[in-house]
Amino acid sequence: MGEADTYGAFKICDVSHYTAWRKEQQKYSAWREMEYEKVPRGRVVFKVKRGKVILYMPKELGRHEAKLLQKLGIPSGLFPNIAACQPAVRHA
Repeated sequence: MGEADTYGAFKICDVSHYTAWRKEQQKYSAWREMEYEKVPRGRVVFKVKRGKVILYMPKELGRHEAKLLQKLGIPSGLFPNIAACQPAVRHA
């Protein structure tokens, strides 16, 4: 969380979606031809007082939730293991 910006009661990533997308395109050749506007994306925020994570994501990304949290290094204690994904937001 040291690299996160404070936004009210939350910590959020200090890197914009657009900047992150450009970096990911460099890593994965299959994504180089994809347009930024065509790719679904979400946001992970940390609620400081509760010490929990809130995951905002489009419904179509729900099946990748566990992989995403693992890749981001979010400990399971900060986010409960719930199978069903809500349409646009998941609260922990």
